[in-house]
Amino acid sequence: MDETSDGELLRQMAAGSQSGMRTLVEKHSRTLIRYAWALVESPSDVDDVVQDTFVTAWRGADRIALSGESALPWLLVTCRNHAANLARSRSRKRTYPITDEPVWDDQQDARDRLRWVLDEIERLLWSFIFILQAVFLIIELHDNGEAAWFRWALPVLNLVIVAAYLASVV
Repeated sequence: MDETSDGELLRQMAAGSQSGMRTLVEKHSRTLIRYAWALVESPSDVDDVVQDTFVTAWRGADRIALSGESALPWLLVTCRNHAANLARSRSRKRTYPITDEPVWDDQQDARDRLRWVLDEIERLLWSFIFILQAVFLIIELHDNGEAAWFRWALPVLNLVIVAAYLASVV
């Protein structure tokens, strides 16, 4: 294998040298392939991610700033980014089949599983009604005839309470 430094190979690639690219691929492809296997799900994805990594290096060879002698850290980060992009792309396109099969075997089973939701709604409704009733009583106690329209509200609220009770029983 050629002992040319990665910095020199990148300079050659920036000048359009295919041999520089070939040497960089030969030097780092095995490591990138092993790394890509840890990041993606299928062999074809490994090939795609590694190829995209080297294509990115080819296209941006003149802009790659190495932090040391090796291009491997840059290649690994770029490979990880391509794998993440692939995963994001796949998750956006993932579909789930819709079947005609019911989620539960029967309606009663569904009602039983969701009963806690109905119980919680009923509890909140009763809490709200009692709070309203207390508010109306306080307003009526402190009313000096200025809020006469509240006088009809308490009987209406009592009707709502009775209706809510009947609805929960039925």
